[in-house]
Amino acid sequence: MVQVAVESGFIDSLIIGIGALVIILIVFFGIYAYSTYVNPKEAKEIKKGKQRKLPLILTAGLSHFADLFAVTEFIPEGILETALFGKGVKRKSLRFQVPRKVTVNSLDVAEGKDEEKTRALLQRVLDLNSEKVILRDARSPVFIAVRDKSVAAGIKGIGALAFIEKLEKLSKVTEQIKALKDTEGFEDIGKLLESFHDEVSLVDFDAIRMNLAFGWDQTIDASIQEQDQNIGFRQAKKGDKDFKTMCLYMGVLLIGVALVIAVVWLVSSGGGGGKA
Repeated sequence: MVQVAVESGFIDSLIIGIGALVIILIVFFGIYAYSTYVNPKEAKEIKKGKQRKLPLILTAGLSHFADLFAVTEFIPEGILETALFGKGVKRKSLRFQVPRKVTVNSLDVAEGKDEEKTRALLQRVLDLNSEKVILRDARSPVFIAVRDKSVAAGIKGIGALAFIEKLEKLSKVTEQIKALKDTEGFEDIGKLLESFHDEVSLVDFDAIRMNLAFGWDQTIDASIQEQDQNIGFRQAKKGDKDFKTMCLYMGVLLIGVALVIAVVWLVSSGGGGGKA
C-alpha cells in the first residue's frame, strides 16, 4: 500500500484555514441575511432602478397590498416588463404599456356640448398622464398600474382624473348653486360658482372618458403576442440546452467529489507519517 508522509504542521494549518473560512462564510451570510431581513424588497428595487437607470412601477391588485418593481423596456413601442418573480409554476413577469404623448386634433361630443372646451380638457389630461414623475433620490420615473391590466398611468394623470371627477360633480349641482345665489350674504359666491358652472357644463365628460385610450397605442397588443410566441420558442430550446448543461455539471461535480474522497483517503492512510 502506498503511504504518504504528511507533516503535522500542514494538518494544523489546513484545519485552521478551513475553520477561518467557515467563520468568514458565517459572518458573510449573517450580514447578508440581516440586510435582507431589514431592507424590504421595495428598497432593493429602488436601488436597482437607481443603479441601472430603470423606471419604477407601483402595482396593486384586489388585495390590500401593492408591489414596487424596477422595470426594463420590453419592446421599443413603450412596453415595460418586470423581472421574473414568484416560485415554481407561479413564476412570471408583468408587462405594462406606459402612456405616450399624443395630440387630439378633433373630438365628437354630444349635442349641446362644446367640442373645443372638451378637446382642450382631454388634451390636458393626456399631457399630464404622459409627464414623468421622478423619485427624487433614485432619479427614476414612477408609474402606477393595476396587476390585471396591461396599461400603466402617470401619477399626474391619476390626479387629473380625480380633478375631472370633481368638475363633473360641480356640473350637476345647478339647484344648489341657485339656492346659494339667492341666500343673503352668499350672493357673490353663488354668482361666481354659477359663472364657473356655465363653463363646466359645456364639457362632455362622457367623451373624455371614452377617449382616454388615446394615451395608449392599441395596436401594440399584436406585437406583444408575437414577442411572447418567440420567447416561448426560445425557452423551449433553452430547456433542452439547460438539461444537457446540467448533466455536464453533474458529471464534473461527481469527478470532483471522487477526487476529494481520494485525497482524504490518501491523507488518512498516511497519517502515521510513513514514507512512500
